[in-house]
Amino acid sequence: MSKYIVLDFDGVICNSINECMLVSHHSYYGNIISNLNELAEIPINQKKEFIKYRYLVGPAYEYFYLWESIKLKNKTKEKVDVFFNRQVKNIKPKIKNKYLNIFYENRKKLKNYNINQWIKLNPFYLGISDALSKKINLNNIFIVTSKDYESVNDLLIANNIQISSSHIYSYEKSLDKKILFKMLIDENNIEVNNINFIDDKLSHLENVLSLGIKCYLALWGYISPTSYEKAKKIGIKPVEQSDFVPLLNEIGVS
Repeated sequence: MSKYIVLDFDGVICNSINECMLVSHHSYYGNIISNLNELAEIPINQKKEFIKYRYLVGPAYEYFYLWESIKLKNKTKEKVDVFFNRQVKNIKPKIKNKYLNIFYENRKKLKNYNINQWIKLNPFYLGISDALSKKINLNNIFIVTSKDYESVNDLLIANNIQISSSHIYSYEKSLDKKILFKMLIDENNIEVNNINFIDDKLSHLENVLSLGIKCYLALWGYISPTSYEKAKKIGIKPVEQSDFVPLLNEIGVS
């Protein structure tokens, strides 16, 4: 019986933190991206806060609330995560779609401005990309992500990783990873207990755990301070980049 590895993208394959910081900052403040060096123009205190709390964000519309939370902290001293979680919980679908459209429009503008520089803003984690690029057969590898399909596919091609485009389940299909997994299982006729999922966001893993999928927490990604201990308590195995190749071998993905 075949085994399958399903990977999240941002925080597992790709370290997109600088690109997401630039695009989301411009999207939130309504600026026009005209220079890739504008990342250096974001105030250092805002950068530090963004990096510190990046783990809070799932779908791209949530970046707006991260920047709002960072700005509010400077005014009221309210905790970033408290404000963020309250706002995201109450978001209306119309506002969600508005923020998503703004973010992805700005990402497209950035790519069109200079795609080679855009690729450099999205470096792959070497331990993961090396393992994937060396594999001859990636038929048992899938990606389930809240990122846009075009960006995922462009970056895979740029890094010489030949994962089939039909194996990419992205936000265009759904922002709910449980729904994406149900699509993946049905469309590829895969037994749930043969799926191994690696994600750096614990809530995503918790969401699909009930399906019977074996889950792993990627410790090299954007990890919340409490996720390591919580993952172990609920049967999700924390893994390092150095565990990736042994994990492939253990699972039997050749």
